[in-house]
Amino acid sequence: MHHRPRRHFESVTGMPPLQTPLDDYVAAIRSSFEPFVATHHSVTGHVITINGDHAAAHAHVHAEHWVPGEVAAGGKPFG
Repeated sequence: MHHRPRRHFESVTGMPPLQTPLDDYVAAIRSSFEPFVATHHSVTGHVITINGDHAAAHAHVHAEHWVPGEVAAGGKPFG
């Protein structure tokens, strides 16, 4: 079974909601986090609305991303 979850990050990225195969999404996330030494994400204040067989979730996210020391010190460009 191939899941195609709908992701809505318009408030962060300005992009409209998108729906892609879950495997493709996971691969994209992995590659985008690869440059970081560490990350920490705190997700709080969850509000979930269920309407029949559809659900929507709203939450507050605080994310921290650490780059390698040479980047933070003004070294090679990030990415």
